[in-house]
Amino acid sequence: MIIKKLSLGVAVGTALMAAAINANADSCLYVQSSPGGSFNVCEETVNQTYCDGVDGDWSANACDISNIVGSCVTPSSSIHYLEGSASSLSFGCGFQNGEWQDPAPTPDPDPTPDPDPTPDPDPTPDPDPTPDPDPTPDPDPIPDPDPVPGIAGPDSTALRALDSDSLCTVTDHGNYYSFVRTNADRRDNRGVVLYAGGGVAAEAYAKVARNLCITQQDAFIIKGDGVEIIQTNPMAAIEPILANPGMEKWAVGGHSLGGVIGSLFISSNPGLVQGLILLGSEPALPMQATGIKAITIYATNDLIETPEEVITSLALLPADTEVVEIEGGNHAQFGNYGEQAGDGEAEISSSKQKSLFKYELRDFMDSL
Repeated sequence: MIIKKLSLGVAVGTALMAAAINANADSCLYVQSSPGGSFNVCEETVNQTYCDGVDGDWSANACDISNIVGSCVTPSSSIHYLEGSASSLSFGCGFQNGEWQDPAPTPDPDPTPDPDPTPDPDPTPDPDPTPDPDPTPDPDPIPDPDPVPGIAGPDSTALRALDSDSLCTVTDHGNYYSFVRTNADRRDNRGVVLYAGGGVAAEAYAKVARNLCITQQDAFIIKGDGVEIIQTNPMAAIEPILANPGMEKWAVGGHSLGGVIGSLFISSNPGLVQGLILLGSEPALPMQATGIKAITIYATNDLIETPEEVITSLALLPADTEVVEIEGGNHAQFGNYGEQAGDGEAEISSSKQKSLFKYELRDFMDSL
């Protein structure tokens, strides 16, 4: 058994910064954390390696600066702030060795005069000026989910990941969400279906699904927490699979109890799925006879599904199962729902934990 160990050290961070300046690179959307708070920013010009290091979404296009608060222009890049106080951000820009620039004012269009300003000689008012009785606004395509008592809900990062953009289109299908590349640039038509952990809202895994999407796999999250699903509909993954007959390869799995459910689905549907994904999880029963490949990813500080429990569960998995260890990560940071009682304390951020394993999942999908 070979365990691949992932960590984010100083050398890696230095390499990412050195790679930031790239004449062929463009923009990166991410959350910048500082002593003054956390802000959504778009930085250019930076390359994809740098963007991955800050757990951002890279684009070959320039930043959309139509609604920015302002920009901090540094010797290596321009950081456009999408939110925050301009006065506070301009002060902080100096600590980044940058120069603050307010957004350029939008000029008013040339008000062309009416060529015939003669008033109507009989400006009879409308006899029925009654307004439309139902001026209902256009609804948000994916509203934020209502909190459910007893269920750990998604944090702000997960909620942002539910928004469609130029990289990934997110659709609510009723029983599941889909995350599909906006430009339909997929990796050989491969899809991943994820189940949520026990007591955790499905939306809390939107960032994991989005990472799969931007690394060119279509991703699907079954709605409902793991306890609800295993009791009522553990075969729910069949719906997105049947709805996408063009997919050549599928992997099913999830976090914690979600991975258990994924293994039950695969065992009940032989030949339908080629891969099992376990995130801080283990299979419910032996998987050697299923003919699938498996990847199990665990965190060293996870006290819910401990590293020892994961290693013991390898006896139930195929001999060639890929085993990945995330140094300093914990159980809750496989999703975005805050701290979990009984879990270990993480030594890395939630975004770093996800950035460390997103390419492991991509490479696993490539191997199917």
